[in-house]
Amino acid sequence: DEDAFMGKWDFLQPCDEEVLNALEAGDVQRAFAALIDGYQAIIVSYCTALMDDAGEGEDVAQEVFVAIAGALHRFESRSTVRHWVFAIARYRCQKHWHKLSRRWRIFRTKRQEIESVVLPEPQATPEDLYHAKLRHAQTTYAIEQVRRGLRRLDPWHRTLIMMYYYEELSFRAIAKQLRVSESTIRRGVHTAEARLRCHFAPGERCT
Repeated sequence: DEDAFMGKWDFLQPCDEEVLNALEAGDVQRAFAALIDGYQAIIVSYCTALMDDAGEGEDVAQEVFVAIAGALHRFESRSTVRHWVFAIARYRCQKHWHKLSRRWRIFRTKRQEIESVVLPEPQATPEDLYHAKLRHAQTTYAIEQVRRGLRRLDPWHRTLIMMYYYEELSFRAIAKQLRVSESTIRRGVHTAEARLRCHFAPGERCT
């Protein structure tokens, strides 16, 4: 029960009203922006608490808002905005739990298979160890740079990047899901790409 877990939510009423008014006017983008303003910090905290891990919580919260962006035009007022948002957050956390559980089961099975086979340990040379550490450092740095770059984007452009690159949806498919024109999506993705290039290459002209 979110009320027991998070407390009272009267302060969200103006946000919920803004979302409903925007949807009634057919402005899905304004409704999404209002949801981000009102719920982003709450959902990050909620997912972090459910996942018991700050990193996992932030990742799941981002998935929650991607899902909200795709489903917002189908929202029905039979449910309150808050209950609808929390239902999506719970569902995404549950999916993430199952994903982590599967990974752990696969890892445990593979580890048992590996440990059951006795093989002579290869002798790693100092050069091998150096290159292994270098590859690990480069991979870690690249992942962190991508995360930092995404954090620099506003929620709308971050969602477009996630849908276009992570979900591999076409401009047309994204436009259909978010109920905006294809040209709006195309411009949004190009703007987000330019801002990411600015982050990765400081010499680039920033927009």
